Amino acid sequence: MRIALLGIVLCFFNFNLVAQQDSLLINLLENQPEEKTFSPSAFKGTRLINGHTIEMLGKKTLEFRVAHRFGDVDGGTETFWGLDKANMNLTFDYSLTNRLTIGIGRNSYQKLYEGTVKYKLLRQTTDNSMPLTLVILGKANALTNTKGPQYDDPINTLSYFAEVIIGRRFSKAISFQLSPSFIHFNLASETFKSNDILAITASGRYKFSKSAAVTSEYTQTLNDYYYKELATYVPTFSVGFDLETGGHVFQLFFTNAFALNETQYIPFTNTDWGRNQFRFGFNISRTFGLGRKNKKSNY
Repeated sequence: MRIALLGIVLCFFNFNLVAQQDSLLINLLENQPEEKTFSPSAFKGTRLINGHTIEMLGKKTLEFRVAHRFGDVDGGTETFWGLDKANMNLTFDYSLTNRLTIGIGRNSYQKLYEGTVKYKLLRQTTDNSMPLTLVILGKANALTNTKGPQYDDPINTLSYFAEVIIGRRFSKAISFQLSPSFIHFNLASETFKSNDILAITASGRYKFSKSAAVTSEYTQTLNDYYYKELATYVPTFSVGFDLETGGHVFQLFFTNAFALNETQYIPFTNTDWGRNQFRFGFNISRTFGLGRKNKKSNY
């Protein structure tokens, strides 16, 4: 009788212990913070037209990009509406992580070489607990077709570009970003009052199908950095079309920016849409997954 009573007590105690453990487990699961779901990509690729976007490459991804700018269409038949002339930029970007990308590039205009570091600090979430994406970008550039005694010191060939890109995907169709930027030249142009230039870029995309979108980009300098009697520089404005096909992103557009590096086209563009001084251009990119298979790129 005692043995039976002891067995009943033990069974009751064990039942209560299991019930308490289950209750504790349920409470722990209910109180677990929900995993953040990030918003889908706001733009097709890491560039929009001339400038960078908030988008990053997936981890261990290599991107090869060819950017082409023809001459102004006001050249008419003599230059085949600008197609006889061209500037080109070739870049290789590699993502060390989903947040960090490094890159190198070469521009045909002024034979300028560039090194890039891009890092994503914040990323927009679907529940708007983080309402925007924030990326920082830095570039170091070096001229190689320099002439004159002012370039006897190699440090005078260097220039730098820094930018904060703040963007948001408002809907499946509409994305927008603002990009305040800073340019520094170790050797200022003779037309400059300062070695430093401030600017801001507004960029947007309207996506009208799964693989196609209309894009636009406007850049305005913020400081009076030139002698107006010697040079007249104008803001850059571009409008284009994005098309994604598998691993390729094709970007076709018209722009008054004559060069491809920010330290060239932001301060020195003097061609004006109002005088029919704009040009056709395109960007083509191809991505390659390196190393072990990773999650799909943010494209």
